[in-house]
Amino acid sequence: MLSSTLDANAASQSKWVEVTKPVIYCGGVDADAAAFLLLRWLSSEHGEIDDDIKQSCGLLTVGDQYLLDDQQPESDRSRVILMWSPICPRGCSPTMLPAAAPPRRLVGTYLKPIKPPKGWEGW
Repeated sequence: MLSSTLDANAASQSKWVEVTKPVIYCGGVDADAAAFLLLRWLSSEHGEIDDDIKQSCGLLTVGDQYLLDDQQPESDRSRVILMWSPICPRGCSPTMLPAAAPPRRLVGTYLKPIKPPKGWEGW
């Protein structure tokens, strides 16, 4: 369904975005699992939250920066937006963790394009 890894070449050619309003998301170490949890949360009656959702989901924070997954098929983007959260850009090996958020048609505009954050320009 979704790619679970993001290589450095793809990261250097992708779009960075900044969160402009709080929106629900699910994260973790696996992109497919994050997307599955988000879709389960969005499709549940009355927004029911089980333990898995409590542990892996929350609200995006205004000002946080993410890398859009340009390897995600367009058909998947109509259901969930896959992004990558940068971790430790200096002093260690760069790492990215997946974050799955709802498409704009469900929650409105909440991401704006930005330049790569400092320390991530050539990654």
